[in-house]
Amino acid sequence: MNEFNERDDSAQTVPRLKQQPKQGLLHKSPWLVLVFSLLITGLAWHVATDTVNVAKNAYFDFRVREAITRIVQRMQAYQQVLLGVQGLYKASVSVERHEFRSYIGSLHLADHYPGIQGVGFSLIVPAAAKNAHVGALRKEGFTAYDIRPEGHRELYTSIVYLEPFKDRNLRAFGYDMYSEPVRRAAMEDARDNDRMAMSGKVRLVQESGGEEQAGFLLYLPIYRNGLPHSTVAERRTNIIGWTYSPFRMNDLMQGIHGERASDLDIEIFDGKEATAGSLMYDSAQNHTAGPSLRSSLLSSTAIEIAGRPWTIHIRALQGLHSRVDSRRPELIAVAGLVISLLLTWLTWSLVTGREHAVAAVRERERLIAELQKAIAEIKTLEGILPICSVCKKIRDDKDAWNQMETFISEHSDAVFSHGYCPDCAKKVMEDIKKKP
Repeated sequence: MNEFNERDDSAQTVPRLKQQPKQGLLHKSPWLVLVFSLLITGLAWHVATDTVNVAKNAYFDFRVREAITRIVQRMQAYQQVLLGVQGLYKASVSVERHEFRSYIGSLHLADHYPGIQGVGFSLIVPAAAKNAHVGALRKEGFTAYDIRPEGHRELYTSIVYLEPFKDRNLRAFGYDMYSEPVRRAAMEDARDNDRMAMSGKVRLVQESGGEEQAGFLLYLPIYRNGLPHSTVAERRTNIIGWTYSPFRMNDLMQGIHGERASDLDIEIFDGKEATAGSLMYDSAQNHTAGPSLRSSLLSSTAIEIAGRPWTIHIRALQGLHSRVDSRRPELIAVAGLVISLLLTWLTWSLVTGREHAVAAVRERERLIAELQKAIAEIKTLEGILPICSVCKKIRDDKDAWNQMETFISEHSDAVFSHGYCPDCAKKVMEDIKKKP
């Protein structure tokens, strides 16, 4: 019976969910977002760090130029003091002690020239005139006066004027600076070239042995008025002495950099080479030593003052770094990390939410398919029921009923109830009675 096996295949057609992208790529999406976000954060951090470093370098260069300019300007101002003394001698037949004291006092050194130890005059004393010279000074009231150090020399010099004439400066009275090689070299340079000359590193005679500082001196020659000094020979013949100023390095540098002195570590070396022996000044002695001194910002500059070279090393301290906003890279790194994690979490939420939605749709499709299948199978019962096509009554067709029972049992869990109809029951009872 072909009519019993016909199916409506169109009833089983169900819309299917479109093929989805590979799940592996979706699962990797949060990690890809995290890696990309961290790369962007790293790039931003690198750019910010470079920007901060450029700003620090620019500010450091500015501070180095400023520091060196202040040192040079201070020394130029002190040279003007000696030029003024030279002018005093040129304008006078002789300069007496009280005149010298009055002139230097009018300059108010302590107020206008911080760091200067004093201003003096060193007189040339020929060996033949030494005794007369000592006698004249003692008659002025300096009964213990003598030229120091002792010993015979062809030429003596003596500090006869030094203002302010008190405290440490009293120790320098009568000292022969020409007897000491470093001082002598500067004095000869000033004499022969008729210019300002600066000595190398020395220990000043003003030092008493406690809290000593490196020192140096500035010299300016004084020639006899009315006599020529155009040539070296004329200068050596007609020189009468030198006006000079002694300096203690720490005192000289005190306050030169103002309120921002803690920004820089400044080292000043005598000469062109930076050695322990040539170190004249180190501002780090006034600061706390530590990691801040190991800054990558370091400058080395050579300058010349009154014909003498100085080498200046400057490195940045923590104070300078704090004046430049260096927190931006850290803020970018922290913010970038937080944003990267948030984006990763959001991507993960979207991916897992989509997977749940896809699973729900697939379950709905499965249920619909099963329902449609059940409906289709029920419809097939129309083809296997033994119904008369004319009167629409169920036919008494044993073979048809057996075929229907077999079909239903193959396609469902339904179980037929078996029993006897009234006619069959009557017949069965009659057969039973007939049996012995």
